[in-house]
Amino acid sequence: REDYAAGTVGAYPVADIGIDPQRFQFKEAGRLTKTGQSGSLAGTTVFNPDMANVISVWRDPADGKVYVVNGHNRLARAQKADRQSINVRFMEAADAAEARIKGAMQNISEGNGTAVDAAKIMRESAMTAEDMIAQGMPIRNEAAEKLFLKAAPLSKLPQELFDQVARGDVTIDIGAAIGSSGAEEQVMRDLAAAAKKKKWSAQKTAEAASIARFSQVEKTTNPDDALKLPGFEELLSSDFARQLEVRVAIRSQLKAEINALAAAASERKAGFLEDAGNVINVQASGAARQEAMQGAAVFNQRANMVGPLSDLITELTGQVTPKKNAVTVVRENLQRLRGVLQEEF
Repeated sequence: REDYAAGTVGAYPVADIGIDPQRFQFKEAGRLTKTGQSGSLAGTTVFNPDMANVISVWRDPADGKVYVVNGHNRLARAQKADRQSINVRFMEAADAAEARIKGAMQNISEGNGTAVDAAKIMRESAMTAEDMIAQGMPIRNEAAEKLFLKAAPLSKLPQELFDQVARGDVTIDIGAAIGSSGAEEQVMRDLAAAAKKKKWSAQKTAEAASIARFSQVEKTTNPDDALKLPGFEELLSSDFARQLEVRVAIRSQLKAEINALAAAASERKAGFLEDAGNVINVQASGAARQEAMQGAAVFNQRANMVGPLSDLITELTGQVTPKKNAVTVVRENLQRLRGVLQEEF
């Protein structure tokens, strides 16, 4: 058969395209099937070559066979439709591992990838988001940015925690929250155990992760003697749970103020608000928003440090009761909170 060079695009016999999901399919769901199908085309039974685009294939120099790398679902549809050929593009890759990475990057670029897929690329190739941009991946749009904001911390998880996220046993948001801690692997394991036991939301897990970032694991020659995360029992205490609620309420309040002031600081939006009967001082609102943003930045930097802010958080935690939740406590102490944050500017 004609030797197709890398980069060649054209029709290729469907029957001559090999399938090896274990080597080339990046999606976990597809790796578990003989055809490599992950279910991305489950909503249609029709194969339309005008809509299918090209699939990516790679010739393995070890056996001379051509394998599908990106396009398992489309190839399966073509086979079912008894198509004799399908449009392909031959990939350039030194080996199967490189071909698999490139196929995954293509899949994400086409809008079919998930944060888990992107994290797998980072883990297997040691590439960063910046490296992927350098290779031409379109990360500069809003959807891609959100995907990689989760992929980066997921790539830092211990293998068993990452596998739990990939299987769906742990949500992507909670996995990303744990990975964002940047803590030692044992700390992440303990954080995951605490989140599961206390049934924390992703927000609470992220807040706990910001605290765990500063935790140290005690070293021991006997793994059975390891304490894991010092103060781990504290993570499960009701006092720590209340502190998480207070910290989440503070972040939510600061974010709400920033968003509200953003609308007031916009002359266009301010016009709509004034039409509704509100008098808006655009210049003052812009200054207030800047101050709120500074306050949020200070909270991120100082919440875990000894000082006035951590003292206030501790005090507010003590005010949370079954009859008065954290949101109410934070709202009642907003002026004090703003004063402390301004002192830290």
